[in-house]
Amino acid sequence: MARTRLRVIHGKSGVVSERIKRRRLYNWKDLNRRYSNVFSKLEHPYLLLKMFIFDVWLVNIDRNNRNIILYRKKNSRKYKFYLIDHGLTGFGSFTWKHVNWDSSYWEDIKRYNNHYLTGLRRYIKKHQKKLWSYVREIQSFPDLKVSQIITKIPSDLLTEHQKNILITFLVQRKHRLHTIIERFVR
Repeated sequence: MARTRLRVIHGKSGVVSERIKRRRLYNWKDLNRRYSNVFSKLEHPYLLLKMFIFDVWLVNIDRNNRNIILYRKKNSRKYKFYLIDHGLTGFGSFTWKHVNWDSSYWEDIKRYNNHYLTGLRRYIKKHQKKLWSYVREIQSFPDLKVSQIITKIPSDLLTEHQKNILITFLVQRKHRLHTIIERFVR
């Protein structure tokens, strides 16, 4: 992900991404027009699988061709990338979609996010062994650690009630992650 900072803008607290200083930045859509197989042009394409699993766990309803930034390092033919725009994850997703956090709606990835990166579904199917290792990585993350992280969110970003909902949601979703992913891959 991009480096982020907590900022107050127009009296509202929020998290903003820092831009990497490169001469030229691209999004997925830009490179998809340029190359028939963007994945072959990436330095570490398998990290997109990790991104996907993390996005599914956090219910990112807004991962698309525009909120992944790609760039070349000097003297390199391959692109690196970082992720931006995580405002519509977790509690942001529930609020934006007006769907309760405990609804079965969130079990169907294609339903809540039908505009994932172009070609990613094919790439996922081709690299399932690596994909499942990332699912296990998330599932091995301790429930207590999830709670500790969410509890530290500043109270002007999430109320205590919202934090409790998010903790419950993430812990439960973590345990069902393999089922949610299986449904998408089929």
